[in-house]
Amino acid sequence: MRTETAEATPPLGIGFGDNSHGGSASAVPELGLKVKCALLVNSIGGGLFVTAHDCHTSGEGVSIGIGRPVPRHEITNILSPVLGASMEWLPPNLLAQSPDEICWWIPPSRRSLWFRVGRKTMRYQVPLPGLVLCAARRGALRIFATKGDRPGRDAQLYHAPLMNIDSNGFMCFGNIPAPQYGLAHISSWESVLFDTCFVHVNHQGTLLRPDPVSTEDLLTFWRKLKGRRTFRKKWRPSPDQRPGDCPP
Repeated sequence: MRTETAEATPPLGIGFGDNSHGGSASAVPELGLKVKCALLVNSIGGGLFVTAHDCHTSGEGVSIGIGRPVPRHEITNILSPVLGASMEWLPPNLLAQSPDEICWWIPPSRRSLWFRVGRKTMRYQVPLPGLVLCAARRGALRIFATKGDRPGRDAQLYHAPLMNIDSNGFMCFGNIPAPQYGLAHISSWESVLFDTCFVHVNHQGTLLRPDPVSTEDLLTFWRKLKGRRTFRKKWRPSPDQRPGDCPP
């Protein structure tokens, strides 16, 4: 393995065992470098996984040991001293997080919802149930409804009685770009929900009714709630969904 540098700086060669990767194997001990671990990205069946290998430095170079699979959280722990990860304050409504997903709760509240019918835009001030939002680093947002206080891992989730959300909870952004990922940008993800116009239903089970729910049905539902202070309606549970399964 060879590291390319500016012409004024001698190249650093790191050999593995037989030094077949080129460079001067003796450069490592001469520079005082101690290679502790090597992370290798492996490909199998179209997927990727990382293995960690203990390394040993000698006068002949660096030898790499047998690898072991590394879970994602351990990769973060290994790299955090290099990346300079800092402490991050957790918002009180955060339910769960990982390097790639954030899941949080919005308590029942009164909010403005925007609707667009043809060329007409309407704003309804309505009561909402508690909502669980799950944002993914890859740009996806899932939204569910919940009853009662702050939900635990095994709480029942429900289909949010909202438009632009499919039966799996994924919200359609339309032509709106996904917000930046991270705890500091939770409010931007909420804006995708509350500051854009609802246009149509994305599945027909948003309400607990025997017949399929149309866009007009859901619009009428919210029109009747306009001006009320509390949300006291029934809606459909999301099959086999719990907050612990929520992140996309």
